[in-house]
Amino acid sequence: MLFRKGTPADDLDRVLKQFKKVKQGESLPRDGACAYFYSHVTYAGQTLVLPEGRRFRFFHVEHDDVIREIVEGTPSWHVANEEDRAVVSILFSRPGGMMNRVELALDATGGNSLRILDFISKAKSIDLHLLALLYGGIVREASLTLPVPAGVRDALQGVKKPAG
Repeated sequence: MLFRKGTPADDLDRVLKQFKKVKQGESLPRDGACAYFYSHVTYAGQTLVLPEGRRFRFFHVEHDDVIREIVEGTPSWHVANEEDRAVVSILFSRPGGMMNRVELALDATGGNSLRILDFISKAKSIDLHLLALLYGGIVREASLTLPVPAGVRDALQGVKKPAG
């Protein structure tokens, strides 16, 4: 789930504000606004998307060894369109065939998925924050700014939005 029903935008603003105060390599606090991550992260490989003004910030949760592989990898994008849906994959490849994936399934029929789809289709870049699951805690790791290739933006603009 990308958003919980009834989560006010100002609560999410507090989450991002507190997150920005956490230094790389530090655990996110379990209390305060960052408790949001502890209540929404359920497994490694999960991606959470939070709005920040007109932008979105992407948080990908993994084990620390996978995060190292992502940071050392070369990103490439893939979009699979199916009528009113798109699956956006960012593949991080390393020499020797190692590959890791950050994936978003977006539904153009409405709601927050449509807003995220529109954002990525127009964005020059996205911010991807990597969070490590470590001994029951969540640790802030690297943050990456990934350019969104023009071909990806074009493919996402081709996803059919509902009429009206």
